Amino acid sequence: MRKGIFIFGIFVTLFGLASSTKEFLGCISLPIDGIFYLLGTTSHVALQPIMDVSKYVLMVGVTITVISLIFLQPHDKELKFELHFRKWNPWKRRRALFHFFVVCLILLHISLVVFGKSSMPSICPLSFAELGNSGIFGWSAVFWGAVFLLVLVFGRALCGWACVYTPVQEQAANVLTAVGKDPNRILNKRKWLLYALTALFWGSFAFNIYRNLDKLNFSFDNGLDVGNHWLFFSGLLTIFPITIFLTHYLGNRFFCKQLCPLGGTMSLYSRLGLLKIKIDADKCGSCTKCDKNCQMGVDISSFAKSNQSSVSDGNCIVCGDCIDHCPKGALKYSFGR
Repeated sequence: MRKGIFIFGIFVTLFGLASSTKEFLGCISLPIDGIFYLLGTTSHVALQPIMDVSKYVLMVGVTITVISLIFLQPHDKELKFELHFRKWNPWKRRRALFHFFVVCLILLHISLVVFGKSSMPSICPLSFAELGNSGIFGWSAVFWGAVFLLVLVFGRALCGWACVYTPVQEQAANVLTAVGKDPNRILNKRKWLLYALTALFWGSFAFNIYRNLDKLNFSFDNGLDVGNHWLFFSGLLTIFPITIFLTHYLGNRFFCKQLCPLGGTMSLYSRLGLLKIKIDADKCGSCTKCDKNCQMGVDISSFAKSNQSSVSDGNCIVCGDCIDHCPKGALKYSFGR
């Protein structure tokens, strides 16, 4: 009971913090946007009341947390808190640098718009989805159309290397690892949820396009505003704590594995992509370190045992963690069929 109240207080606090910025709409509400679209509205409209009272939600969460710490937690138990930062392996370091590069590109886009050097609107999934459901298409539709085509070349590399929510989820897992938790302990057992949300998202999308056939419009000027530097950074900062919380209880990459309809779409055909994790079955020692360190919970060792030449799982985001942790060098990147 005591622990449950404390956890609830933490969740409400972090939910209130995440709701204080619009980033909550892009990173958390996207999986249920299909419901709003069917109802003829969007998350911007339907969830605005939560944004308006976010500071009160935050205060309630802090109050519950403080009360649980003062009155409900046992006082004779000494709290121990130790940090153990692990050394980053080669592909993890390269991936972190690429994440930084992507963030810099987004900041460049925002800067060009803010200083009047560009009028290019947002290309985020929210811009694509909300406008598309009204029959309006622009740069975001072109961008995401290209992304879905490039899956046939790079697989789900977008999920592992280029999505703006990727570094947030990955650093959340790093924080949990540093305090002695194992974010990979929870395997992906809710694949049905991912595909149900994916079907809902695209089903409502197609329905709304049909409903707006007489209003279809395409222009490169169509799109949501990109916001500003403060909104971008504050969005990442406020979404980070609740991402740590949800990663602890739902597992590493919970959003990619269970909730993201765009990732669910890519997973259906990403195994056809040319970029692969190649397996040298003769070198494999069956230690299963690749499985234990896979962010997406892919059973990599099973492909080696069945003498397959590469990992052909729709959940593989070709992040390279399995390559980093293979002591025998049985895994490496490969490009081709």
